[in-house]
Amino acid sequence: MWDPAIERRLDSAARDLIDVEDLYSPTLLSAPIRRSAGQAIINRADEISGHLSGIDPEITLWHPNSEKVNAALDCAERLTEKLVSVGDVGWTKASKLVAAKRPRLIPIWDKQVSRALGADKMSWQQYWRAWRRALTSEVVDELHELAINLGHPNLSPLRTIDIILWMDEWGWKDLPTPQWDELRETCLSRHTS
Repeated sequence: MWDPAIERRLDSAARDLIDVEDLYSPTLLSAPIRRSAGQAIINRADEISGHLSGIDPEITLWHPNSEKVNAALDCAERLTEKLVSVGDVGWTKASKLVAAKRPRLIPIWDKQVSRALGADKMSWQQYWRAWRRALTSEVVDELHELAINLGHPNLSPLRTIDIILWMDEWGWKDLPTPQWDELRETCLSRHTS
């Protein structure tokens, strides 16, 4: 579910642009981008790179400085809206593209996860803030530990809980560890409080 090559690309000059490799990543998550939409995104590379470069790659959704997080989320929202304006790139595909570039800041928006969070009627900002409330330092530490124990040390806590919720919504009965259920309940209770 997570490709370490993505993490390596985040450390390179490619972190601030969406290129052909990035356009393929949503396909791996069952949200392929049509060729015409991909071409339109590539044609707007400079504009998109400008938005991406405004999102500090070191900022996490659980970062203690709310001003920095809010500034990054504002820029991410503008980028997401720009991607959605291309056509054939709805909120799910756009979130998967942006999340691939900033996996510790941007949660993926899809039917399963938003339904699990009761967030299917939320705006982007509400959705991101709900995730922010859920990802306390204790939860982040547990998610990081879980990812390490499962052999995926580069998997961000945000992506880890995304996978937990997605698997649960699809009805997976044999989650890899009992810790998953506890973390899911913790995140859901913090989201709704």
